[in-house]
Amino acid sequence: SVNYEKIENLLKLQNNTFYREIISDILDNNEVISILVSMFNLVSGFNKEDIISLLYYFGYLTIDGRSSITNDIIFKIPNECMRLAYNSYFEKLLNEADIIRDNREEMASINEIMESGKIDRITNYVSKLLKNTSNRLFIHMNEGYIELLYKTVLRKANIFDTRIEYELYNGYADIYIEGNIDYQIVIEIKYLSKKDKSKYKEKLEEGIRQVNDYSLDERIDNSKVKKYVVVFIGDELKVLESVK
Repeated sequence: SVNYEKIENLLKLQNNTFYREIISDILDNNEVISILVSMFNLVSGFNKEDIISLLYYFGYLTIDGRSSITNDIIFKIPNECMRLAYNSYFEKLLNEADIIRDNREEMASINEIMESGKIDRITNYVSKLLKNTSNRLFIHMNEGYIELLYKTVLRKANIFDTRIEYELYNGYADIYIEGNIDYQIVIEIKYLSKKDKSKYKEKLEEGIRQVNDYSLDERIDNSKVKKYVVVFIGDELKVLESVK
């Protein structure tokens, strides 16, 4: 298995200043677009494309086609094991950013999920983390970044299985939780920048349609599934809706 230190060693080669931008693209978008570099100049230092190419050559990224816009290569995380390593590195960045995490609140959030299938506490907690990390840790904020904050908290709970971008009927659920609990939980996350805040009802309706589609999957037991749509505007929690 690959530990995050190996990824970190590559990302931080020659003390470059853009490693956060690379990890932001990889984790926020599940991909990064770049050229593939075949020769490296050790004298002048590595640029962003060099680092991405090295991640590929070491097996930490895989090629997933070409961009229809630039014809550059699309690199993706190759497997779940590698995704866990990137997530571990993300958690290290959270700690390095001096984000104050509340272990008691994290455990209370997990207990609420186990006992009632509700996500109120964890969602409010993620909202607090967002306020602390906004513009300090990642370059761009979007759904992928918020998913990772949920996943960081949920990783404490070995009793259930949490999956990000889990393929269900007619799409990919942002967060899917199952396991040794009485519920299946599907969470769709929507993010709007503050300049687009007037579109939040449209985003909410889109999320409701999506989680209702996911629940048509044959693996979903509609007597035990709990469906949620969460809409953030910037670092503010706008709405958390339980979908019937």
